[in-house]
Amino acid sequence: MLLAGVSGCVDVVALVYAGVFVANQTGNLVVVAAASLSSSTRVVLAVTALISFAAAVVGGAYARRGIRRRWSQHAARMALLGAEIVLVLVAGVLILVRPSDRGLALLVPVALLAASQGAQAILITRLLGSGIRTVAATGPLTDTLVNSVEAVADPEQRRDPTRRRLLMLAGATPGGYAVGAALAALAARTGLHISLLLASVLAAVAAVVLTRVERDGLDVA
Repeated sequence: MLLAGVSGCVDVVALVYAGVFVANQTGNLVVVAAASLSSSTRVVLAVTALISFAAAVVGGAYARRGIRRRWSQHAARMALLGAEIVLVLVAGVLILVRPSDRGLALLVPVALLAASQGAQAILITRLLGSGIRTVAATGPLTDTLVNSVEAVADPEQRRDPTRRRLLMLAGATPGGYAVGAALAALAARTGLHISLLLASVLAAVAAVVLTRVERDGLDVA
């Protein structure tokens, strides 16, 4: 939920600031198609976000493998979270210093925020045996609704602790994303940089929680 909240925060900032997404890359594909009819600048910004996100996923995957071999899985996860926090904070500083930038001047903050979400996308791939993605809510929302219908229709599934656990995990991403987006929208009344500061705090708390989860021996990939 915390990591999904980070994605909700940064997507609100990017959408208000530049008219594109940085976590929800499905939305960016739509932006590229729609903006091609009216705004070449938005197309460039959306493509920049897509490329930065993909580059961070590839670079982060290689970095994670190297750190994991040299130190530990935990060190690799903390390095990715640290990189995400730094990228978000740097973007926040740029927005604070130049809040009225327009056009292609938005490229660097958008690229930084998209890269932060690329790092987050590979941060947790499996928790308690279930696939987890925190940067997009569509898949987890579908899983939540389907599992809810099955649980209502089948009393045995309602009593199954594994099914209840999967339902909670599936609901954590859309729930966290929605809460993060709402908090970012409220914080943005003071300044978009405050929304990014909030995102950094959520990521830092997620690092603490993740460390606790690992210490308790839970199955985190």
